[in-house]
Amino acid sequence: MTTLTKLEKDLIEKAIEYTDGSNSFLFDTANCIGKELGWSVNKTKGVYGSLEKKGIIFNDEPLAEILVYGKTYYWSPAVNHDRVDSSEFVNTIEKMEKYLIERA
Repeated sequence: MTTLTKLEKDLIEKAIEYTDGSNSFLFDTANCIGKELGWSVNKTKGVYGSLEKKGIIFNDEPLAEILVYGKTYYWSPAVNHDRVDSSEFVNTIEKMEKYLIERA
């Protein structure tokens, strides 16, 4: 079973707030969140990497788009997506932890 650390929970909570109907957010947004939480860039990258390894977020942007728009991360569960019924959103820490338990 996948569990979340306090740092991951802190980042997830803030990142969900910045997620629009695209179900994604830029790494630049996470850097801003990290600064808000008092984290270094390396700490923010580490928490991001951990979420990616756990399959909570992923990046599948082609390099050309990364160079133009910055690195975009997508949520594995639907957090806020225009194509998914909002009753299915995993948009709180409690729902995220439930999702991870059920996914195991």
